[in-house]
Amino acid sequence: MNDALLAPFKGEEIWAALNTRASLKASGTNGFPVLFYQKYWSIIGTEVTDYCLAILNGEVTLKEINRTHIVLISKVKKPRPGSGRIEGCTIDIRYPKVADMITSTNTVTLRNTNLLYIPSGSQRHDYKDWLAHLISGSDRKSRVLIVISYWCLWFARNQLVCENVRPSISKLKSFILAHIAELKAIVTLHFPSVSSNQVVWSPSAMSITKFNFDAAYISARKSSVSGVIARNSQGLIMATCALSHNMIVDTFLAEAKVCEAVVDLAISLGFQSIQVEGDSLTVIKKLSAPSTYKSIISPVILDIKSKLGSFENITFAHVGRQGNQAAHMLTKEGLQRLLSRFWIEEAPPAVELIALRDLRQ
Repeated sequence: MNDALLAPFKGEEIWAALNTRASLKASGTNGFPVLFYQKYWSIIGTEVTDYCLAILNGEVTLKEINRTHIVLISKVKKPRPGSGRIEGCTIDIRYPKVADMITSTNTVTLRNTNLLYIPSGSQRHDYKDWLAHLISGSDRKSRVLIVISYWCLWFARNQLVCENVRPSISKLKSFILAHIAELKAIVTLHFPSVSSNQVVWSPSAMSITKFNFDAAYISARKSSVSGVIARNSQGLIMATCALSHNMIVDTFLAEAKVCEAVVDLAISLGFQSIQVEGDSLTVIKKLSAPSTYKSIISPVILDIKSKLGSFENITFAHVGRQGNQAAHMLTKEGLQRLLSRFWIEEAPPAVELIALRDLRQ
């Protein structure tokens, strides 16, 4: 055992460790998700493996990884604070005059420019202290501009390093201003209210069929299992199913896919007025919102919205877990078999008991 623990790391262990990571989880500081390394391992595998082994076996240190310097370089010999604008900016000596462009008179002027001046020599402070001083001493409008600008510069740096693409100053300017405008638009948007106060199941209105759904994500298999139960306004079971989905990368996609399956099932059974109810607040909000923002579930949300014309009336509502127990039990039933199954006007015994309890409540 001790010999195994003391043995040098091997290249196969790097590849094995990489394959245990979720493909589309949040990327690292270099902007690349795990999927990039998994897909292009035949190209970059040798270089990445050699570097990782050098670190693991103590040949090199982590000190220089992800170190980037953002430096404001004065264009005059004796810069004075309060001049109304930054004289020049360089990030990795690649982007001169970016800050000058950002704060030009036709965009936004940072009036507290004494906060943007970096002293030199003995007056130089730690960059973290300087950045904290810069953010805390600016008004809200300036803070938004500063943060978005830094993020934009870091994104541009990654493009240059990883793709050898050097965006122009005008493109950087448009990129920054577009994000500021998008943030303002998001603040002013009105989203339909989604009630999440309901903690027990309740029947739908007359002539409306209520569909409850739930999903479970199986990360090891990159798949999901979901349960759907349809009940009429009297609480009687109209249909149930336990579904299995493959190529699922996270919980949000699992919930979105089962919601899509609910719509497809309702169309195939000929229901015209339905209410779709689940405990995934994220999916329900995106379905209720007037527009769809870019995310991994956006294609599924758009597909669901394209089918809404097949119904006379369709609504989406959020319910707490206690009000979604029947669908949750169906999902547990599906986990035992990992196969898609359908029932018409009936359900597995455990699900029927929960449906009866819901009706009594």
